[in-house]
Amino acid sequence: MKLLGVLCAICGCCLSAAALDREAFTFTRYDLEVRIEPEQQRLGVRGKVTLRNDSEAAQANATLQISSTLNWSSIRLEGKPIEFISQTYTSDVDHTGALTEAIIAYRLGRNWPVVYCSAWNWQCGVVSDCNRGGKLVTGE
Repeated sequence: MKLLGVLCAICGCCLSAAALDREAFTFTRYDLEVRIEPEQQRLGVRGKVTLRNDSEAAQANATLQISSTLNWSSIRLEGKPIEFISQTYTSDVDHTGALTEAIIAYRLGRNWPVVYCSAWNWQCGVVSDCNRGGKLVTGE
């Protein structure tokens, strides 16, 4: 029974160590290009950002977040397309109460001290909705 307790403690430490550190990186530079297409009710943004790891530890993952009304369409690192996982992340930072988060793992988990994320873009349909903030205001 004592062995089981030790194993549980070790597993718990490993799980917390594997959690994403969403505050590890700071944007040190960004260059954004916005394109509005009224005929298609679409907004497209392309840009280049430079991130700096400000945490004590090297990071195997970086997260990029945009409004939940937008979707990530591509991300490139060092000029090459990179795979990413896109998911919804609950947050009161955005008026919708959620963010669309892209999680990128750099080269099969290799850690990096500095991230250069060149050219990402996202797009969404622009919808006229007066009740966007309802989730935050009413707690729905």
